[in-house]
Amino acid sequence: MNMFCLLTLILPALASGIPASQSVADSTTTKRGWLGVYTDELTKPMLTALNVDHGVLVTDLSEGSPAEKAGIEIGDVILTLDGQPVTDASVLRWAVRDRPGQKVNAKIRRAGKDENLDITIGARDGTESSFGFEWPGMPAEAMQEVGRA
Repeated sequence: MNMFCLLTLILPALASGIPASQSVADSTTTKRGWLGVYTDELTKPMLTALNVDHGVLVTDLSEGSPAEKAGIEIGDVILTLDGQPVTDASVLRWAVRDRPGQKVNAKIRRAGKDENLDITIGARDGTESSFGFEWPGMPAEAMQEVGRA
C-alpha cells in the first residue's frame, strides 16, 4: 500500500474527534470467521481433468473444524460459497472472514460429482487485532480499512 492511500485513510480519522482514551487496539479487536480448511490452487490441467473452470482444492482439514463437521473431505474442490464462485484461496478467506456463526451453503465437487453442504462458519479462537500499536483518535472503520489494505 502506498503512503497516499494510507494517509487518505488516517487523516480523516484523526480529525474525527474520537476520545484519546479509546485505543486503536480496543476498537479493532474482532472475531473472524473460520472454516478450518487448507487449500491449494487448481492448475489448468487440474481444472481440465476435474471439468471445472474454478475452485480450490482442499488439501487438509483442522480437526474438529466447521468444514470437517459439515462433511468436507481432503480432495474435495470447493466451487462456490452461497452461490458465489470460489476462484482462489483469497476469495474463500474473504467469503468467510466476516461471517462467524452464519450458516452458508458450499457447492463442492467430490469424485466427479457435485454436492451441496451446509456449513456453519466458526469463529477463530480468541480475537484478531489489525495492528499491535495504539493510535489514539483513530476510528475503528479507518483501522479496519488499513488492515484490509
